[in-house]
Formats: sequence, C-alpha cells, structure tokens
Amino acid sequence: MENAHFNKQYINGAWVDSTNAPNTIDVIDSNTDQVVARVPDGSAEDMDLAIKAAREAFKTWSVTPLAERKAHVAKIVEVFKTKKPQVVDALTKELGCTTAFATHVQTMMPEWHGGALLSKIDEVKWATEAGSSTVVKEPIGVVGSITPWNYPLNQISLKVLPALLAGCTVVLKPSEVTPMTAYFWAEAIVEAGIPAGVFNMVLGAGPKCGQRLAEHPDVDLISFTGSTRAGKQITVAASDTLKIVRTELGGKSAAVLLDDADFEKVVPAFVGQLMANTGQSCNALSRMLVPRAKYSEAVDLAAACARKEVVGLSADPNTTMGPLVSKAQWDRVQGLLQKGVDEGARVVTGGPGRPEGDALKDGYFVKPTIFADVNNDMTIAREEIFGPVLSMIPYDTEEEAVAIANDTIYGLNNAVASSNTKRALSVASQLKSGMVMVNGTNMDFNAPFGGYKQSGNAREWGLTGLDEFLTTKVINVPLADYTAAMSGGFAPAERAAPKKEGKKDKGAKEQAKPAASPEEEAAKKLKKVIKEGGKRGVEIEGAADMGGLQFFCTSVDEPEGDLELLKTCVEAMNVKSDPTEEERKGGSGHIGKMVFSCGVDQLALVPYVPEEKHGELSCKEWLEKVLAVWPSGKLVSEGASYCSGAIPTDTDKNIFPLKIREGLILEANNFLRVKGLFPEDNGDDSDEMVFGDDDFPS
Repeated sequence: MENAHFNKQYINGAWVDSTNAPNTIDVIDSNTDQVVARVPDGSAEDMDLAIKAAREAFKTWSVTPLAERKAHVAKIVEVFKTKKPQVVDALTKELGCTTAFATHVQTMMPEWHGGALLSKIDEVKWATEAGSSTVVKEPIGVVGSITPWNYPLNQISLKVLPALLAGCTVVLKPSEVTPMTAYFWAEAIVEAGIPAGVFNMVLGAGPKCGQRLAEHPDVDLISFTGSTRAGKQITVAASDTLKIVRTELGGKSAAVLLDDADFEKVVPAFVGQLMANTGQSCNALSRMLVPRAKYSEAVDLAAACARKEVVGLSADPNTTMGPLVSKAQWDRVQGLLQKGVDEGARVVTGGPGRPEGDALKDGYFVKPTIFADVNNDMTIAREEIFGPVLSMIPYDTEEEAVAIANDTIYGLNNAVASSNTKRALSVASQLKSGMVMVNGTNMDFNAPFGGYKQSGNAREWGLTGLDEFLTTKVINVPLADYTAAMSGGFAPAERAAPKKEGKKDKGAKEQAKPAASPEEEAAKKLKKVIKEGGKRGVEIEGAADMGGLQFFCTSVDEPEGDLELLKTCVEAMNVKSDPTEEERKGGSGHIGKMVFSCGVDQLALVPYVPEEKHGELSCKEWLEKVLAVWPSGKLVSEGASYCSGAIPTDTDKNIFPLKIREGLILEANNFLRVKGLFPEDNGDDSDEMVFGDDDFPS
C-alpha cells in the first residue's frame, strides 16, 4: 500500500526522516502474510525531538482559547471523514478486520468520541468554589500516548482529542503493527491546520520509542493502552520522574447468566460481543457462567452462534470474521487452544488449527471456538486469549457465580443477565470490575471506560476521559473575585497607567482633586472611547486600501455590556476611517467592522456593514455566525447596518470575555473567507489586528 508519508516521522509540524533511517519495520497483511508497507524503525532521538517540540508548543496551546481548540478538534474529525476509504483498506490489511467492521465501527470512532466530547465540553466547570478559594482545572502538560493495534482509531481518538481540548500537547507512539491507520490520522491533523508541535507522531518499536517516551522528564503524563505486561513495564519506566501513568490494560471478563435470564436473547448478544474484531477486544466477554441446570441449553446456543461466523478474507463482503492481526498473535491463540484441550476442556466447536479453505492457508485465520466443561483453574479461564474463544463454566449458586467471576487478576468488564432488574443490579454491585453490562452489550460514549485491579487505572470516554488530561490548582481567592479578574473586570482605579518617559509625576495638588461623580466618570469614559475608536480606526494600516475587514476591540468595563457605547464608537470610527466616495469608485472600501467590549458580566459585540455592502454581507447573519461559537450567545438587536449581541460570562463553563474573544474574531474572519469577502493573504495581517487592554485603557 503506497503512501508518501509512510517512511516519515511527524515532528513539529513537518514530515521528517527518522534519525534511524533507513531502518524500517515491515507492515504485514494479516490475510496473506505479505509485506504491504514499511514504516520507520524510530529511535530514542526521534522521540526526544518530538517531545521537545511538544514542550515548546505547550506554551501557546495551553493558553489558546477553548473555542479555538474546539474548532480545531471539530476540523480534525471532519477532515478524517474524507480519508475513510483509504483507512478501511488499510485496516482490512494490517489489522485484518472485515470491511464491514472497519467501515461501521473502526473508522467511526473519531466521530463518535469527538462528537461526544464536543457536545459536552461546555458543561465543564473550569473554576469552582471551595470555601474562600477557587479550584481551577488546567492542562497537565505534554502527554505521551501509546496506543494498541486492536482498535487503533478508538484509542488514538480517546487520547489525542481530549488532550487537545484540555490544552495539552501530544506525542503519539502508535502500534507498529497497525501504523498505516495512524498515518492517515496524522495527515488529517496536518490538513486541519493544527499548529506545529501540538501533535507529533513517532513510529518505532516499544522497547526503544515507548520506553523513551515513558521515562522522559519533559513528559507530564503517559496514557497507555495495551497488555498488562507492557503496562507494568511502562509504569516502571515512568517511575523515576513520578509522572502520572494512565493505563487501560487486559481483561478476562465474565458474563453471568442467572437462572431467570432470557437465554435465547442474551447468549447470542454476549457471544457476538466476544466474536467481534476476531475476539481481539480487551473487554471481550470470554467467560460465560451458567446455572448448572441450564448449562446444556446455553452451550448449544453459544455453539450455534459460533458456527454462524463466516471466516474469510477481510475484503470479502460475505466474511463476518477476518484473520488475527499477526503471526505472533496466531501462535499465541493456537497455543492456548491446545492448552485447553490438554487440560480437559471439551471442544464444542472450533478448536486448534486453521479453518478449511485454500484462500485461508497463508493468513492468520483461526476457528471460532466454544469450550465447555471448563473450570476457573484452567489456563483458558485465567489468561487473556485475545481471540474468538469462549470458556463456558457451570455454577450451582449465585454466590458461587460471583466468586468465580471475581476470581481473576483482571477487572475491566463483566455482564449480568436476569429478567429481574433489581436482582441483576444486586449481582452487578458485587462484581469487581470497572464496567458491568446488564442484559445486553450496548455502551454509551459519554460513560467512562476503564477497569479495576490489573486491568489498569484509566477512565476514558466522555468528559471523564477529558479529566485524565487536567490537573487542579487551588487559588486562595474567592470565586467571585477570580471570575471578575479573569473576565477583565478590573475597576479603572486599579489600572495604573504607564508613566511616559520624560514627564514628571503630577503634583500633590492634582492628586488632591476630589473624585469624579459616577456620571462624570461615565461621560469621560464615553468621550475617551469615541476618541480612541476614531483614532485607532484610521491607524489600522492598509485596511481602507485593501478593502479588508476592520476589527476594533475595546475593554470597556461596564457590567451591562456597552452595546450603545459600542455603536457610538463604531459611528466615530466611520467618520474618521471610512473611505471617501472617490476611494469607493476606485474599488476600495471596508467590508465591515466588528467591535468587542470585554465587560464583567458579558462580552458585547456590534458589527457594522456599510450600506453599499448590504448585497454582499448580511450584518445579522455575520453576527449570528460568530455568536454561535458559544451556545449562550444571543442576538440583542438587529438592523441592516448595525446589529448587537452578547455572550454572558459563565465561570462554570470557563466563559470569560477576554479568553473567548480571540476565538470569536477568528470565526468572524472565517465566515468572510468562506463567502469570498476577505482579502487574499499578502503577508500583511494588519487588517486582522486585535488590540488588547493596554491599547485602550479605561
């Protein structure tokens, strides 16, 4: 499979050669045992370069407004959709899953997880009250993500997307077994315009690249998904720096069927969950515990389900089960199948050896297998097989079933089936696992995914997955004061104007003047804003000549939002800076202006569109597009040339006017670009200037 980037690492915004070139790792087609691609056998030096880039990028990405980070993540998801045909082709080869499973499950993961995160991110409380203090959530730093081969896109999405939303930068070390999928992900990152260094990807073997990532002192958190054995090694490697290590590891999950369960419904559901992805799922229900009185019935049902599986080439539309991922995995599964036979388990269907068929003789195909007469001391009941192999264990009492289910080093997932919900929940409460399925296998992308014991300590999916990449800081300032300060709500008296060089301080007589009344202060402020508005409007160099957009940003600290004040300010700007009739005839003219006021209680916006531009740009449509960045944005007034809107401050959702303003400005720019109204980039960004507080002191 050809791709121009397969021989590169992605570091600091560029596709670069590995320092270990020309050494490569072969990517094998699971169906044919043939090499389909070669990727870099990366080095510790490659990893060092990627970590350095991520550390540097964290300085700016961590303070990038959430609205911008959301837009970037949404763009990644959208761009990745365009790559699905290529990714499906890659997955059927390097992983061996069927075309249907690749299309409808594997490649949907970025959309499912990205959509869940983006739909809930505004519910996050970034600052909360703790008595007289404020507790703030902040990005943890540089994240090292090490992902497995069985659900490559699922795990990449679960580590990269929430990390980026949290404000972290990422170094991804994907599995060298399924690297092609990761390359298409990285291409989507590039095409989505993510800033250099925010995301980096290094291909290579775990002992070199993964080890270096885990032990590096400039990495703040390791997020690892893989085997329990590898998880222990990663944890040890990270221990010298005491960094946080989040692990999502193996499982030996049990489906506990109670005697009142609907066997004809739940047995096919639980067996189907195991067989999906050729049994290569960490949460697979690989043990089934059945009341002895109904054991034969359940065994027959399970065997019938397994026999319905059509093992074949991944690209064959009739295939329901493709090969295992690799020769190493095939050897392991075959060894455990034989171990089951040797230890006395009864093969109901399947067993050791390859399935029949000339087309299957070279690939890593395995028979879907049901073992009966298994006890929990057998190897096949204790070790994670990671293949389509079910061990069926009889029990006599409900207490015994719970004890068998819990008798494992793992604790990722379990299931319970009963016609009585209360009874099912009673058993579920006794199972030592991070997840329990009841009467079915449906999962919610907003709910946490993770386990107990040696299944790891991570909690991924949804907002819980976002929390993995955040840390807390306590500031001994009351929440109300923190909110006011972070929204730019300082009183004018608290802002010390900078002294101008060459001028002396005012004397005692000046300082002794009585304080102005509120009415006098308001009049003075209005006069200053109008004056500065007109002056700054004409000082945006080239705006009139380029026909570009003028942005005028104020920081007028009025709790109610300054909407009338802003309109007056725009009118003053127009007098000073609008092109003359003569200039308009020559092809020059402003598209419009948008004025922002960062108040205490809200951010106010007033766009202005000249009359001669009404046919090209709707003032209302423009403002509504910008306000839509935040669900709380509201249109206050509308007109052909002037509109007004506001976004309320919300400390629980991290909505502070100064923090969200830049994202709104970018959205206003993007809207004009889409409509073809924004001037071509000529290297001069003066028509996009954004002024800060110091430019317009109150």
